[in-house]
Amino acid sequence: MRTSPIVSSCGVLALSLAAFAPAADAGLVVSVEAPGVQATSVAGAVTETFDSFSSGGYQTLNTALGTVTTTPTGNFAAIEASPVGGAGGSGNFFVLGYQSGSAEPATLTLSQPQSYFGFWWSAADGSNEIAFYSNGQWLGSFRVFATAGTSITSVVFSNSGTTLSGFETDNWSVSATAHDAIPGRIIEGAIASDPSRPRSRSAPWRACSRPSGDPPAGDPPDASPGLGSSSMHGRPADEGTEGPSAAARGVAARPPGARARPSAIAPA
Repeated sequence: MRTSPIVSSCGVLALSLAAFAPAADAGLVVSVEAPGVQATSVAGAVTETFDSFSSGGYQTLNTALGTVTTTPTGNFAAIEASPVGGAGGSGNFFVLGYQSGSAEPATLTLSQPQSYFGFWWSAADGSNEIAFYSNGQWLGSFRVFATAGTSITSVVFSNSGTTLSGFETDNWSVSATAHDAIPGRIIEGAIASDPSRPRSRSAPWRACSRPSGDPPAGDPPDASPGLGSSSMHGRPADEGTEGPSAAARGVAARPPGARARPSAIAPA
């Protein structure tokens, strides 16, 4: 990832990404829900499962959350559940990169400003990156929730310009309500909020590592399982996992000065 992607569900958002806005500047907060969770636990959230769409490639897709588009030469896809994606082991999931045959990014333009964006990130790798924008202004990169004073209006998914791997997600969820407490375990320092100071490429990998603990070809050589493996999946740090057992992630925004309450953080 060019600027650290970790978010919105390593299994879901079972990865919840939260974009929060502190008093002085906008910021994003990332959390991950319990192992095996494949859908957000945020009350009242609207979710797109991709199950109602025909399997295949798209350049434009009107979803329950907004419109997904790509470049004139790009292509993303909704494909049937497989070992690397598809919540519940059935239906469709969203993918770009290897499975869609295109390295072009895809942009979700939300129908209305949102304070939270969550998704199930089923097969994370070092090329996956997600960036959040508010009316054209870059908020940060990773997976996100928004807080009072900050809203998310578009989300860009990219795979670092490569088709050697895929960016697989499902159960995209949004909520327009600013939440004071974020569900799941908070992942500190997961978001790059300064374009000139991107996070380490290995950050997302440590949150969602592969069974062998070794990155596949094309992933950063320093990538290795770490805190994310146990806190996201409830497994030993050297025993990461990828696929349907991963958890959901999300991003949200919260009132200026508000802090996530420990009681809202799921146990590791």
